[in-house]
Amino acid sequence: MGVILLLPFIVKLHIRNTSLGDLSWLPESMNRRADFFLYGKNVVLFVIAVIMILNIIDRILIRNEKAGNVKYLLPLCGYGIVVILSAIFSKSKDVALHGIIEQYEGMWVLLAYVIVAVYSYIVVQSEKDMECICMTMLTAGILQSVFGIVEILGGEILSTSLFRNIIVGHQYKELAGHMVFGFMGESYQRVSGTLYNSNYAGIYFAMILLLGIFLFEKWEGKKRIYAAAASVLSLVCLIGSGSKSAILCMIAVMIWRVAEALFRKQSKQVLYLLAVSAVIGCGYFIYDSAFGVHTIQRITESLDLQEKTDKLTDIRVYRDHISIIWDGETYALCMEKEGKSLYPHVFAKDGSELELVSDEKRQICWPETMEGQDIYLQCYYKDGVPYMAVFHNDIRWLFTDVVDDQYTYINIWGKPDEMISAPSVGFKGKEHWFTDRGYIWSRTIPLLKNKILIGSGPDTFMLQFPQNDYVARAAQGYGFFSEIITKPHCMYLQIAVQTGVLSLVFFLCLPIGAGIKYRRKRYRNLKKGVEKQTDHTYVEGIECLIVFYLFTGIANDSMVVLAPLYWVLLGVFVKNVKPTLDKARPVS
Repeated sequence: MGVILLLPFIVKLHIRNTSLGDLSWLPESMNRRADFFLYGKNVVLFVIAVIMILNIIDRILIRNEKAGNVKYLLPLCGYGIVVILSAIFSKSKDVALHGIIEQYEGMWVLLAYVIVAVYSYIVVQSEKDMECICMTMLTAGILQSVFGIVEILGGEILSTSLFRNIIVGHQYKELAGHMVFGFMGESYQRVSGTLYNSNYAGIYFAMILLLGIFLFEKWEGKKRIYAAAASVLSLVCLIGSGSKSAILCMIAVMIWRVAEALFRKQSKQVLYLLAVSAVIGCGYFIYDSAFGVHTIQRITESLDLQEKTDKLTDIRVYRDHISIIWDGETYALCMEKEGKSLYPHVFAKDGSELELVSDEKRQICWPETMEGQDIYLQCYYKDGVPYMAVFHNDIRWLFTDVVDDQYTYINIWGKPDEMISAPSVGFKGKEHWFTDRGYIWSRTIPLLKNKILIGSGPDTFMLQFPQNDYVARAAQGYGFFSEIITKPHCMYLQIAVQTGVLSLVFFLCLPIGAGIKYRRKRYRNLKKGVEKQTDHTYVEGIECLIVFYLFTGIANDSMVVLAPLYWVLLGVFVKNVKPTLDKARPVS
């Protein structure tokens, strides 16, 4: 129960010294980073996993209890072995073992996930056990919604004096008065609670809402009221999170559930699910109108399928000049030193020099043939160092010729860096799709060719991604250009890159295999006419949450704030599929 009820609420300041600031594409400030929502959960999860191991040993070796058919756990074993091998052979072993900033999901955490699933498989054996897990999830959802409701009302529980002092502890108590929590969206504060990010908060509340929908139909009396209360609070916080992926995946799951109910000719459940969907839709419409969240509008914008291209498509730095490709044409740029003055020159591909138009007041110039095309040049000295700057799309490209006596790019962190054009697959002109995920995915897929058996190591994605693919990133705007890409925003690419494509196969084997077995047996029962005599609510609800989580993995990463809950549900689902199918229980 600690994984469900305790882990999501862990918030603790941890300041870590890293060597990341030594990397050319990161600022010096990255050498020392603070974390509040991830590292503490990492530590607590590890402690819980150790306790689970001891409990498993006690049950199996001391009390001689049956563990069930362990062959179903073979994919978990395979996944764990590949994770270990990826960490052993990683070039960044410290990161692979202990994790990296903004993630903290190293080898020990991934193995803890496996332990959580195995423990759930062994321990949860009856419908009463599943009911206990569902009740605990609803309770955790209600507690988490308290944080969310306060955020919606403009407050922040974590920013109160009591919580700030608990979070920072005695060691950093002088920082308590300077901390303000809250995840800011556009013109409103989005719900994030203790779950690090509003997207993960949205996914969490959607899972609680889906569970509440199932339990409201099954339970009666006070338990039904409890399920209804958890559902309503979760719906409010889900909408308040502004999470686009959560609502899109929830729509997909609801469509699937309605289609399956139609197939099984369960007209009452169809009407119930349609009524629930209508309530959720009205909730979004009312909330959007009242608080100006504009969730539907934001979803539409992220799904904009129109191709977008930028005139600046390439920059190459050579010893004696800078080459740019502008609107399909190649130009050479250089600066001339004359006394204390600097003069820019632009040459066409045929060697002819372009005439420049100057704006003395702004101290910029531009080629006459590019008048009004949002590209400007500027040369200046700073601290005795000569610089040439190219301005486009609110981004400054800065170059100097004093590093190794040749032209060098100086990035936004003030560091010399090499500019590359990273290999890409797909999304040409569509890099902006799904909130710039098109760009990240297109540059991540080429990384997989050398990671079939093992990956680069757990939590090493940030070190593998071509962070210095500057020009392509700039085409998405300054916000994305200045962002440090720490994750692929796709759980499946994350797994494939970090622990190998083989580990992804193992990861998917268990939920897909168990799901196929569950579906096949249910359809057989349906043909035999015994399906209506069996109550599948708990297993069906848990399966629904697993499918939902796997859907959200398309556009979100595995994170310690949410992943442990999935692994609990996975172990429970795999263990209880067969008993539910084999034992027809009268519907209560």
